[in-house]
Amino acid sequence: PTLGELMAKIDTPLKWHGPEPPDPRPVKGFPGYRVWADGRVQSCWRFKGGGLGRTPEWYLSEEWKTLKPDPDKRGRKRVTVRFGRRSVKLRVSRVVIESFVGPAPAGMECCHENGNETDDRLSNLRWDTHSGNLLDRRRHGTNVEGEKVNTAKLTAADVAEIRRIGRPLKPLAERFGVSETQISNILNRRSWTHV
Repeated sequence: PTLGELMAKIDTPLKWHGPEPPDPRPVKGFPGYRVWADGRVQSCWRFKGGGLGRTPEWYLSEEWKTLKPDPDKRGRKRVTVRFGRRSVKLRVSRVVIESFVGPAPAGMECCHENGNETDDRLSNLRWDTHSGNLLDRRRHGTNVEGEKVNTAKLTAADVAEIRRIGRPLKPLAERFGVSETQISNILNRRSWTHV
């Protein structure tokens, strides 16, 4: 389905419009937590340690403290929130957009307008399709393709040379240390399409 068709089926807006709200919103499904439009997540849960013969316990206080986010493998901010006896790691970007805009419409994911996945301000977030997110990555230059792939055997110059020479496949495959299938994919623009 196209983006227009998906948008016609949803009732949820895809982006926040207008000035950023000055007040925080509660984090849905997690009492005792709130989120600000600038990406801060706060908690009023406190831990009372157990002493001799006492059981340690969590309680709600009047004071809100900002949680320190920890990055995932890609550097996106996450916070750890408690739910009963369980703790869960939530991506800050999703907490912000779900709290202010609403839940993700079917087939949509959270996208960063400026390409910086650590910028979790509400004004930088929107719901979009996966293909829209991939187009953003290309536009921002953050897409991992070609030589940026850590296992790439070819360079952009190699690909240009392969396309200049053309055929036969076998000598090209041997010269560049890749399979004939890879050479064919390059020549038919099924791979290295950005070059």
